[in-house]
Amino acid sequence: MNTCRSAAILLCLLVVSFPLLGAQPKRFKVTALPEWEGGTLEPCALNDHGQVVGLIRPDKGQMHLFLWEHETDVQDLGPVYPKRCDINNKGQIVGTVLGPDDEYMQAFIREPDGTVQTLGGLSGVHSEATAINDQGQVVGQAFVAIPAVYHAFVWDRAHGMRDLGAPSGIASGATAISETGQVFGYVKYWVGGSHQRRPFCWELTDSPGFESRETPGHDFYDMNAKGWLVGMHTFEDGPHVVLWRGGAGFQKLFPCAPDQSMNVSAQSAWMLNDVNQVVCTEKEKPNPFWREKAEAITPPEHRYLWDPAQGRISLDDYMPPQTRKFSVRDLNNRGWILGVAHLEGGDRRVPLLMEPTRAN
Repeated sequence: MNTCRSAAILLCLLVVSFPLLGAQPKRFKVTALPEWEGGTLEPCALNDHGQVVGLIRPDKGQMHLFLWEHETDVQDLGPVYPKRCDINNKGQIVGTVLGPDDEYMQAFIREPDGTVQTLGGLSGVHSEATAINDQGQVVGQAFVAIPAVYHAFVWDRAHGMRDLGAPSGIASGATAISETGQVFGYVKYWVGGSHQRRPFCWELTDSPGFESRETPGHDFYDMNAKGWLVGMHTFEDGPHVVLWRGGAGFQKLFPCAPDQSMNVSAQSAWMLNDVNQVVCTEKEKPNPFWREKAEAITPPEHRYLWDPAQGRISLDDYMPPQTRKFSVRDLNNRGWILGVAHLEGGDRRVPLLMEPTRAN
């Protein structure tokens, strides 16, 4: 009798203990950014202080710029054009507004005290700002009247707006600038009767000039404040996620498929910070059964953070129920991840901020 009772007690302990032993500590605290006066928030960028900027998308009417932080919640900063915006660690914000009479777009910089300055254009009137570094240098693209295309530009208070051109191409744009003057963007080429968009780099010099440099391959996605690009490259031992900087060459981070048994058809490395953390995405291989279905079925995608010390950290576990896709918008140097969860059924979107816990 005592033996049976002891066995029953042991069984109960095992049933209770297994979930506890198997439970994984939460690596992220997840905050869903709120709606604002009936409009949804479309986050664009995040700085190291946890300030988020983006667009307020109302049901009707013009979009507005917002600033969000834990202490003050959402601040409406006024009307903007629906283009990308950015914020640096000094709290300076760049984006695009409509000019007088809504006739053209103008890049702008907004200071923390609320002062707004438009940045003008090149030979035309249209310009849009996409990124700013902590030195206050702004990059984007501006219309050039001849030959009627957009060119990448860099702007600062000392030199104004400078045209970075479109070396050997027909148009260009800039999407990031490092703290030491490396500019990352793209050049459009006309190839075989269609446009091709390829990653491209410019390096600012001590004079108002610059040097241009093509990247080795087409699979680069982001640049950090140190001027390193993140992307994919295939070596003799297989494809890797890599860093690359002109003059320094490649630095391997990790194999694209560390587990060769993974059911993965495509991988991309989207975001990089200064401590070499990378946010990546994987798409599962299509199931042969899906091809027989009448409707098209998109293979599931998975997101993860790769950390130099901890390896792969899945982000799927922190998504809201019914998430079909997670669009990553930014990654700061504290490992905070900004993105939008796209839910099943209609155009339901939840803007998320994922903050590493102290235990992480």
